[in-house]
Amino acid sequence: MELDIRKEVIRNIKKLPTLPIIFEKILETIDDPKSSATVLQETIKNDQSITAKILNMANSAYYGYSKRVSELSRAIVILGFDMVKNIALSVSVLSMFPEKNGNNLFNKEKFWLHSIGCGYLGKIVAEYSHYYEPDKAFISCLLHDVGKIVLDCYFEDEYKKVINYSMKENVDLYIAEEKVIDCNHSEIGFLLGEKWNFPEELLCAIRYHHQPQLAPHRHSQLTYLTYLTNLICQEAEIGTGGSFPPIHIDEKAVANLNLNESHLKKIKTEIQEMREKLETLIQVVN
Repeated sequence: MELDIRKEVIRNIKKLPTLPIIFEKILETIDDPKSSATVLQETIKNDQSITAKILNMANSAYYGYSKRVSELSRAIVILGFDMVKNIALSVSVLSMFPEKNGNNLFNKEKFWLHSIGCGYLGKIVAEYSHYYEPDKAFISCLLHDVGKIVLDCYFEDEYKKVINYSMKENVDLYIAEEKVIDCNHSEIGFLLGEKWNFPEELLCAIRYHHQPQLAPHRHSQLTYLTYLTNLICQEAEIGTGGSFPPIHIDEKAVANLNLNESHLKKIKTEIQEMREKLETLIQVVN
């Protein structure tokens, strides 16, 4: 009898990772219009892992700072409020899932590079499309593929079959999942997001980032934004998103976000310019 992964995830939802307290606190900071670098510093200073990685980033060759940075307050000045906030969110997400895994077919470093790249690009697309909550765009794009890491960590044997099928048949991972395990990472990510009490708009974006036309109209902007960001990062080969070229972007997504070809060209240029920063960041946070 084949394993029904969807039912297994629902049955064992309590065993899946809980959202880190630090993530929730940072979300509160983001939602507070009075938040500042000082408030953010107070939020993260007691988390040694996050603090160490923020300091590592500030001291990385990318920033080329001449003196050793040893204080969190100084690192925040060098990196900027947004960068520190995004590092903290990224590190807290990475920390949720087990390290040990024998599935060499699933490249976690490239997966996280794609996820974090999408997060950063999400904020850029949000700016161009005048989406009112760029931090929510970052989180949606960062976590859009979280279902993949759940499948790899908790259903390793089944997911190996998915990846093998994807490579053998030269089809996107999303299609291979449907074919081999009769569910997909979007569904699994949605179930995990429900456990984490994510708002409906964020849940829709995760659930429908491959099929944005199915999202309720009231949540379509964030869903199309997440869809578009994912494809642009795949086209730019920022990490691995599980799709094979050529990448096709639905014109409806561009129209829905009030973008045009000129905007797309600028967005694609910006993500290429960020490549070195993103590759440095993934080395720091992993």
